[in-house]
Amino acid sequence: MAALIATPFIGAGVNWFPRKTGMYVLSVLLVVGWLLISFANGVLMVYAGRFFTGFAIGGYSMIPIIFINETASEALRGRLASLHLIAVHTGILLPYLIGPFLGYKWHALSLCPIPILMVVMLTFVPESPRYLLSKGHTDKAFDSLRWLRGGKSDAEIKNELALVSTKC
Repeated sequence: MAALIATPFIGAGVNWFPRKTGMYVLSVLLVVGWLLISFANGVLMVYAGRFFTGFAIGGYSMIPIIFINETASEALRGRLASLHLIAVHTGILLPYLIGPFLGYKWHALSLCPIPILMVVMLTFVPESPRYLLSKGHTDKAFDSLRWLRGGKSDAEIKNELALVSTKC
């Protein structure tokens, strides 16, 4: 239910906040939700934890796909979007695989490292060039795209940035 509630909020706010910030917030919500479930001393804490995790999962169904679409080259975009779906389905399967061997409190606690790892990995990736362009940060968008495209020349980066800016 919380994922259903999340999608209109995430959809409405996705252009107001940076993509990375959105994924950071969703990761924090996941950790908070799982900690609430793990250390619950009543059913309301479990419900609150389930709400936070559900809301975050609903947001993760949107923001990473937008981020992939805005940062990946055309050659990689489809593969990375497919990888996202594989990761989502693995994330659904993993709790079912480990759940029978752990109590619900340890089960929830065992899932906390995943969003923490996501936050650590995201710190090394630049913000979406398209988002930066939409906010008027052309120089930052150029630097972001140069990092994302690796060995491409500045002229190639400028051409791609011009193409991206026409779509903003």
